[in-house]
Amino acid sequence: MKFIKISFLLFSSFLFSQSKDLNQKFKIEIGFQGLNFGYEKPVSNKLLLDFNAGVGGVVEIPEGSSINYQMGVTASETYLSPFLRAQLRYYFNRDKREERGHSLLNNTGSFIGFQSKMVFNKNVDDVLTNDIYFGQQLPLGKHWIYRYHVGLGLGFNLAQGFGVIYPTIGSSFGYSF
Repeated sequence: MKFIKISFLLFSSFLFSQSKDLNQKFKIEIGFQGLNFGYEKPVSNKLLLDFNAGVGGVVEIPEGSSINYQMGVTASETYLSPFLRAQLRYYFNRDKREERGHSLLNNTGSFIGFQSKMVFNKNVDDVLTNDIYFGQQLPLGKHWIYRYHVGLGLGFNLAQGFGVIYPTIGSSFGYSF
């Protein structure tokens, strides 16, 4: 009987303990970029790949030095475009979060990230954006997350062959499965 009690205690502590390793997850998110479905895949205990497909606003890079983003539907125009996005995030503070007793659920932590996003616009040229940024992913309960980032981006108008540098900011709420 003593063996069963000890086994149960060890098993339950293993089952409900937090791991500082990143976890693979499917998720759905909504934010500045629109609505997307994604998959987070750890490459190591500090490096994570995040693949997404979704629908967001129209990103336009007209000739000159600007980038335009519009999302929504009006009586005469629809500003929605499908996109594919890949992010690579390097988490640099998960060990310190664990030492302080903070949550590590849902790949929580501060990170440096790189993102490439292909936007398939309907009435304007397709656009490729590449961003580098600092951000955080924070837990909002067991399955909910909030993520934000700030940084710098480089966008390309693929049909016209020119690009633009721009500041980038992002914010999203998500549910991980």
